[in-house]
Order: sequence, then C-alpha cells, then structure tokens
Amino acid sequence: MDKKLKKLLAKELAKAGINAKSIDLTASPEEILQQIMGNPKGEEVLSNIQKQLE
Repeated sequence: MDKKLKKLLAKELAKAGINAKSIDLTASPEEILQQIMGNPKGEEVLSNIQKQLE
C-alpha cells in the first residue's frame, strides 16, 4: 500500500474512532476494504478518503 494512502487511511480511521491497528494493512486491497466496511463507520471513512483523493 502506498505510504500516502496508508497515512490518509490511518488519519481517517482515527477521526472515526477506529483503531488503525485493527486493520491488517498487509492484506489484499479487497480484504482491507472488507475490514473497513465491517465497521459501522467504515462507509464514512471510505467516503472521506475518496473526497480527499479527488
């Protein structure tokens, strides 16, 4: 995973109150996405990341 994206992901997870260490960043992108979406605030995190990448 790209360093910039990792930093952004960690920041957004923290803002949503999700422990970034609970996400296995060595997993495939699909598995990382599933882990994030498994959290009630996961959709919000992904939406915020998408906005910042645009």
